[in-house]
Amino acid sequence: MIKPIEGSRASDTVFSDRYNENCFALANAEWYDVRPFSTTIWVNGIAEVELNGYWHCIRECHLSMIIEYWPEGRCEYEVNGKTHVIEPGTLCITWQRNPRLVLRSHNNERARKIRVTLGGGALLSIVELLNPKRENIFHLTAEQQAEFVRKVNSLMYTMKHKAPETAAQHSLASYDFLLFIFSVCNRVQGSEREEISRAIRFMVNCREQVRSVSHLADICGISVTTLNRLFRDRFGKSPKQYWDKIRFGHAAKALATSDLPVKEVGFDNGFGNPLYFSTAFKKHFGVSPSEFRRLAREGKIKPAEIDMDL
Repeated sequence: MIKPIEGSRASDTVFSDRYNENCFALANAEWYDVRPFSTTIWVNGIAEVELNGYWHCIRECHLSMIIEYWPEGRCEYEVNGKTHVIEPGTLCITWQRNPRLVLRSHNNERARKIRVTLGGGALLSIVELLNPKRENIFHLTAEQQAEFVRKVNSLMYTMKHKAPETAAQHSLASYDFLLFIFSVCNRVQGSEREEISRAIRFMVNCREQVRSVSHLADICGISVTTLNRLFRDRFGKSPKQYWDKIRFGHAAKALATSDLPVKEVGFDNGFGNPLYFSTAFKKHFGVSPSEFRRLAREGKIKPAEIDMDL
Protein backbone atom coordinates (compact mmCIF):
# COMPACT_ATOMS: atom_id res chain seq x y z
CA MET A 1 0.00 0.00 0.00
CA ILE A 2 1.29 3.47 -0.88
CA LYS A 3 1.40 5.92 2.01
CA PRO A 4 0.90 9.62 1.27
CA ILE A 5 3.67 12.05 2.02
CA GLU A 6 2.59 13.75 5.24
CA GLY A 7 2.15 17.52 5.01
CA SER A 8 4.67 17.99 2.21
CA ARG A 9 4.35 20.54 -0.56
CA ALA A 10 8.01 20.59 -1.53
CA SER A 11 9.06 19.13 -4.86
CA ASP A 12 9.85 15.48 -4.33
CA THR A 13 9.71 12.05 -5.98
CA VAL A 14 9.53 8.83 -3.96
CA PHE A 15 10.20 5.47 -5.60
CA SER A 16 9.15 2.04 -4.35
CA ASP A 17 11.82 -0.36 -3.10
CA ARG A 18 11.45 -2.45 -6.24
CA TYR A 19 11.44 0.41 -8.71
CA ASN A 20 15.14 0.27 -9.67
CA GLU A 21 15.36 -3.51 -9.85
CA ASN A 22 12.29 -3.61 -12.12
CA CYS A 23 13.40 -0.71 -14.31
CA PHE A 24 15.74 -1.17 -17.27
CA ALA A 25 16.91 1.84 -19.31
CA LEU A 26 16.95 1.06 -23.03
CA ALA A 27 18.33 4.50 -23.92
CA ASN A 28 18.90 7.80 -22.14
CA ALA A 29 20.56 11.16 -22.63
CA GLU A 30 20.96 14.33 -20.58
CA TRP A 31 22.11 17.84 -21.45
CA TYR A 32 24.54 19.75 -19.32
CA ASP A 33 23.95 23.35 -18.24
CA VAL A 34 24.94 25.86 -20.94
CA ARG A 35 24.40 29.54 -20.16
CA PRO A 36 22.35 31.50 -21.11
CA PHE A 37 20.14 28.73 -22.49
CA SER A 38 19.50 27.22 -19.04
CA THR A 39 17.22 30.21 -18.34
CA THR A 40 14.99 29.38 -21.30
CA ILE A 41 12.91 26.25 -21.93
CA TRP A 42 15.20 23.27 -22.05
CA VAL A 43 14.79 19.55 -22.68
CA ASN A 44 17.26 18.37 -20.06
CA GLY A 45 16.63 14.63 -20.07
CA ILE A 46 15.22 11.87 -22.27
CA ALA A 47 14.97 8.18 -21.40
CA GLU A 48 13.35 5.12 -22.89
CA VAL A 49 12.62 2.67 -20.10
CA GLU A 50 11.20 -0.82 -19.72
CA LEU A 51 9.45 -1.65 -16.43
CA ASN A 52 8.57 -5.12 -15.14
CA GLY A 53 6.86 -6.51 -12.05
CA TYR A 54 5.61 -4.34 -9.21
CA TRP A 55 6.80 -0.72 -8.93
CA HIS A 56 5.47 2.74 -8.14
CA CYS A 57 6.61 6.32 -7.81
CA ILE A 58 4.97 9.29 -6.10
CA ARG A 59 5.54 12.85 -7.34
CA GLU A 60 4.86 15.90 -5.22
CA CYS A 61 4.84 19.37 -6.83
CA HIS A 62 7.48 18.46 -9.39
CA LEU A 63 9.31 21.56 -10.64
CA SER A 64 10.02 20.24 -14.15
CA MET A 65 7.49 19.27 -16.77
CA ILE A 66 7.59 15.49 -17.28
CA ILE A 67 6.09 14.14 -20.49
CA GLU A 68 5.69 10.35 -20.64
CA TYR A 69 4.52 8.37 -23.65
CA TRP A 70 3.61 4.69 -23.33
CA PRO A 71 4.21 2.71 -26.56
CA GLU A 72 3.75 -0.72 -24.94
CA GLY A 73 2.07 -2.27 -21.92
CA ARG A 74 -0.26 -0.80 -19.33
CA CYS A 75 0.26 1.00 -16.03
CA GLU A 76 -1.85 2.94 -13.52
CA TYR A 77 -1.80 6.71 -13.16
CA GLU A 78 -3.43 8.31 -10.13
CA VAL A 79 -4.22 12.03 -10.22
CA ASN A 80 -6.54 13.96 -7.87
CA GLY A 81 -7.36 10.69 -6.10
CA LYS A 82 -8.67 9.04 -9.29
CA THR A 83 -6.83 6.09 -10.85
CA HIS A 84 -6.65 5.63 -14.64
CA VAL A 85 -5.36 2.56 -16.46
CA ILE A 86 -2.91 3.83 -19.08
CA GLU A 87 -3.10 2.01 -22.40
CA PRO A 88 -0.46 1.98 -25.19
CA GLY A 89 -0.48 5.19 -27.23
CA THR A 90 -1.14 7.39 -24.20
CA LEU A 91 0.66 10.60 -23.24
CA CYS A 92 0.82 11.68 -19.56
CA ILE A 93 1.98 15.10 -18.37
CA THR A 94 3.25 16.11 -14.92
CA TRP A 95 3.86 19.79 -14.25
CA GLN A 96 3.74 22.44 -11.54
CA ARG A 97 -0.03 22.57 -11.30
CA ASN A 98 -0.19 18.94 -10.08
CA PRO A 99 0.28 18.64 -6.28
CA ARG A 100 0.51 14.84 -6.11
CA LEU A 101 0.66 12.08 -8.70
CA VAL A 102 1.16 8.33 -8.35
CA LEU A 103 2.41 6.12 -11.16
CA ARG A 104 2.33 2.36 -10.57
CA SER A 105 2.42 -0.98 -12.33
CA HIS A 106 -0.80 -2.62 -13.50
CA ASN A 107 -1.12 -6.26 -12.40
CA ASN A 108 2.71 -6.51 -12.44
CA GLU A 109 2.61 -6.28 -16.24
CA ARG A 110 5.56 -5.30 -18.40
CA ALA A 111 5.39 -1.76 -19.79
CA ARG A 112 7.61 0.59 -21.77
CA LYS A 113 7.71 4.37 -21.66
CA ILE A 114 9.55 7.28 -23.27
CA ARG A 115 10.13 10.08 -20.79
CA VAL A 116 11.06 13.68 -21.66
CA THR A 117 11.89 16.20 -18.91
CA LEU A 118 11.52 19.91 -19.67
CA GLY A 119 12.97 22.61 -17.42
CA GLY A 120 14.42 26.09 -17.56
CA GLY A 121 13.66 29.47 -16.09
CA ALA A 122 11.00 30.38 -18.67
CA LEU A 123 9.04 27.13 -18.43
CA LEU A 124 6.37 28.21 -15.93
CA SER A 125 5.57 31.53 -17.63
CA ILE A 126 5.40 29.97 -21.10
CA VAL A 127 3.22 27.09 -19.89
CA GLU A 128 0.81 29.53 -18.21
CA LEU A 129 0.74 31.63 -21.38
CA LEU A 130 -0.22 28.57 -23.42
CA ASN A 131 -3.05 27.95 -20.93
CA PRO A 132 -2.87 24.14 -20.92
CA LYS A 133 -5.89 22.01 -20.07
CA ARG A 134 -6.11 20.60 -16.57
CA GLU A 135 -6.23 17.03 -17.90
CA ASN A 136 -3.06 14.98 -17.47
CA ILE A 137 -3.82 12.07 -19.80
CA PHE A 138 -4.09 12.25 -23.58
CA HIS A 139 -4.76 9.44 -26.07
CA LEU A 140 -2.87 10.02 -29.31
CA THR A 141 -3.75 9.00 -32.85
CA ALA A 142 -1.31 6.81 -34.79
CA GLU A 143 -0.11 9.87 -36.70
CA GLN A 144 0.48 11.86 -33.48
CA GLN A 145 2.35 8.94 -31.93
CA ALA A 146 4.69 8.70 -34.93
CA GLU A 147 5.35 12.47 -34.86
CA PHE A 148 6.07 12.37 -31.12
CA VAL A 149 8.63 9.59 -31.53
CA ARG A 150 10.25 11.40 -34.48
CA LYS A 151 10.68 14.62 -32.49
CA VAL A 152 12.03 12.78 -29.45
CA ASN A 153 14.56 10.90 -31.58
CA SER A 154 15.74 14.20 -33.06
CA LEU A 155 16.18 15.71 -29.58
CA MET A 156 17.93 12.55 -28.36
CA TYR A 157 20.44 12.78 -31.20
CA THR A 158 21.33 16.40 -30.29
CA MET A 159 21.61 15.60 -26.58
CA LYS A 160 23.84 12.57 -27.05
CA HIS A 161 26.42 14.65 -28.94
CA LYS A 162 26.39 17.45 -26.32
CA ALA A 163 28.17 19.90 -28.61
CA PRO A 164 28.16 23.43 -27.09
CA GLU A 165 27.62 24.98 -30.53
CA THR A 166 24.29 23.09 -30.82
CA ALA A 167 22.91 24.53 -27.54
CA ALA A 168 20.94 27.24 -29.34
CA GLN A 169 19.53 24.70 -31.77
CA HIS A 170 18.55 22.44 -28.87
CA SER A 171 16.85 25.31 -27.02
CA LEU A 172 14.78 26.22 -30.09
CA ALA A 173 13.90 22.56 -30.62
CA SER A 174 12.71 22.43 -26.99
CA TYR A 175 10.23 25.27 -27.66
CA ASP A 176 9.07 23.51 -30.81
CA PHE A 177 8.58 20.28 -28.87
CA LEU A 178 6.54 22.02 -26.17
CA LEU A 179 4.31 23.71 -28.75
CA PHE A 180 3.83 20.35 -30.48
CA ILE A 181 2.77 18.72 -27.19
CA PHE A 182 0.15 21.38 -26.46
CA SER A 183 -1.20 21.39 -30.02
CA VAL A 184 -1.57 17.60 -29.88
CA CYS A 185 -3.29 17.69 -26.50
CA ASN A 186 -5.73 20.40 -27.60
CA ARG A 187 -6.60 18.53 -30.81
CA VAL A 188 -7.14 15.29 -28.91
CA GLN A 189 -9.37 16.94 -26.33
CA GLY A 190 -11.45 18.72 -28.98
CA SER A 191 -11.97 15.48 -30.90
CA GLU A 192 -12.94 13.55 -27.78
CA ARG A 193 -15.39 16.23 -26.63
CA GLU A 194 -17.17 15.95 -30.00
CA GLU A 195 -17.31 12.14 -29.78
CA ILE A 196 -18.80 12.30 -26.27
CA SER A 197 -21.30 15.00 -27.35
CA ARG A 198 -22.36 12.91 -30.37
CA ALA A 199 -22.91 9.83 -28.18
CA ILE A 200 -24.96 11.78 -25.63
CA ARG A 201 -27.08 13.41 -28.37
CA PHE A 202 -28.04 9.96 -29.66
CA MET A 203 -28.72 8.69 -26.13
CA VAL A 204 -31.07 11.62 -25.43
CA ASN A 205 -32.72 12.29 -28.80
CA CYS A 206 -32.69 8.87 -30.47
CA ARG A 207 -33.20 6.54 -27.52
CA GLU A 208 -35.39 4.15 -29.46
CA GLN A 209 -32.73 3.76 -32.18
CA VAL A 210 -29.79 2.86 -29.94
CA ARG A 211 -29.68 -0.92 -29.66
CA SER A 212 -26.49 -1.40 -27.64
CA VAL A 213 -23.23 0.23 -26.59
CA SER A 214 -21.58 -1.46 -29.58
CA HIS A 215 -24.19 0.13 -31.87
CA LEU A 216 -23.60 3.51 -30.24
CA ALA A 217 -19.84 3.18 -30.82
CA ASP A 218 -20.49 2.40 -34.50
CA ILE A 219 -22.70 5.50 -34.77
CA CYS A 220 -19.87 7.62 -33.32
CA GLY A 221 -17.24 6.00 -35.55
CA ILE A 222 -15.08 4.77 -32.66
CA SER A 223 -14.39 1.43 -30.95
CA VAL A 224 -16.28 0.18 -27.90
CA THR A 225 -13.01 0.31 -25.93
CA THR A 226 -12.54 4.00 -26.81
CA LEU A 227 -16.16 4.83 -25.98
CA ASN A 228 -15.84 3.13 -22.59
CA ARG A 229 -12.60 4.94 -21.86
CA LEU A 230 -14.01 8.36 -22.85
CA PHE A 231 -17.04 8.00 -20.56
CA ARG A 232 -15.08 6.60 -17.61
CA ASP A 233 -12.48 9.38 -17.88
CA ARG A 234 -15.12 12.11 -18.24
CA PHE A 235 -17.98 10.90 -16.02
CA GLY A 236 -16.58 8.06 -13.91
CA LYS A 237 -19.15 5.62 -15.32
CA SER A 238 -19.53 3.37 -18.35
CA PRO A 239 -21.57 4.37 -21.45
CA LYS A 240 -24.19 1.78 -20.47
CA GLN A 241 -24.53 3.23 -16.96
CA TYR A 242 -24.89 6.72 -18.45
CA TRP A 243 -27.34 5.51 -21.11
CA ASP A 244 -29.44 3.55 -18.59
CA LYS A 245 -29.83 6.61 -16.38
CA ILE A 246 -31.05 8.65 -19.36
CA ARG A 247 -33.55 6.13 -20.68
CA PHE A 248 -34.85 4.99 -17.27
CA GLY A 249 -35.30 8.65 -16.35
CA HIS A 250 -37.26 9.37 -19.54
CA ALA A 251 -39.30 6.17 -19.14
CA ALA A 252 -40.21 7.14 -15.56
CA LYS A 253 -41.29 10.62 -16.69
CA ALA A 254 -43.45 9.11 -19.44
CA LEU A 255 -45.09 6.66 -17.01
CA ALA A 256 -45.79 9.44 -14.52
CA THR A 257 -47.18 12.00 -16.99
CA SER A 258 -48.78 10.05 -19.88
CA ASP A 259 -51.23 7.22 -20.62
CA LEU A 260 -48.89 5.44 -23.05
CA PRO A 261 -48.94 1.64 -22.61
CA VAL A 262 -45.96 0.32 -20.65
CA LYS A 263 -44.82 -1.60 -23.73
CA GLU A 264 -44.68 1.58 -25.83
CA VAL A 265 -42.81 3.46 -23.11
CA GLY A 266 -40.20 0.70 -23.23
CA PHE A 267 -39.95 0.80 -27.04
CA ASP A 268 -39.59 4.60 -27.03
CA ASN A 269 -36.58 4.28 -24.75
CA GLY A 270 -34.68 1.56 -26.55
CA PHE A 271 -36.12 -1.55 -24.84
CA GLY A 272 -37.21 -3.89 -27.61
CA ASN A 273 -38.43 -6.60 -25.23
CA PRO A 274 -41.35 -5.59 -22.91
CA LEU A 275 -40.48 -8.29 -20.36
CA TYR A 276 -36.86 -7.18 -20.21
CA PHE A 277 -38.00 -3.55 -19.80
CA SER A 278 -40.23 -4.43 -16.84
CA THR A 279 -37.51 -6.51 -15.18
CA ALA A 280 -34.80 -3.88 -15.74
CA PHE A 281 -37.09 -1.03 -14.62
CA LYS A 282 -37.94 -2.83 -11.37
CA LYS A 283 -34.25 -3.50 -10.72
CA HIS A 284 -33.47 0.21 -11.27
CA PHE A 285 -36.37 1.78 -9.29
CA GLY A 286 -37.41 -1.04 -6.96
CA VAL A 287 -40.96 -1.22 -8.38
CA SER A 288 -42.46 -2.38 -11.66
CA PRO A 289 -43.47 0.17 -14.36
CA SER A 290 -47.17 -0.34 -13.54
CA GLU A 291 -46.59 0.13 -9.82
CA PHE A 292 -44.46 3.21 -10.51
CA ARG A 293 -47.31 4.71 -12.57
CA ARG A 294 -49.82 4.01 -9.79
CA LEU A 295 -47.59 5.64 -7.16
CA ALA A 296 -47.08 8.67 -9.40
CA ARG A 297 -50.82 9.12 -9.91
CA GLU A 298 -51.42 8.87 -6.18
CA GLY A 299 -48.96 11.72 -5.70
CA LYS A 300 -46.41 9.55 -3.89
CA ILE A 301 -43.85 10.15 -6.67
CA LYS A 302 -43.60 13.54 -8.34
CA PRO A 303 -42.19 13.78 -11.91
CA ALA A 304 -39.94 16.69 -10.91
CA GLU A 305 -38.30 14.51 -8.25
CA ILE A 306 -37.24 11.75 -10.63
CA ASP A 307 -33.45 11.71 -10.63
CA MET A 308 -32.09 12.28 -14.12
CA ASP A 309 -28.92 14.11 -13.09
CA LEU A 310 -25.76 12.76 -14.66
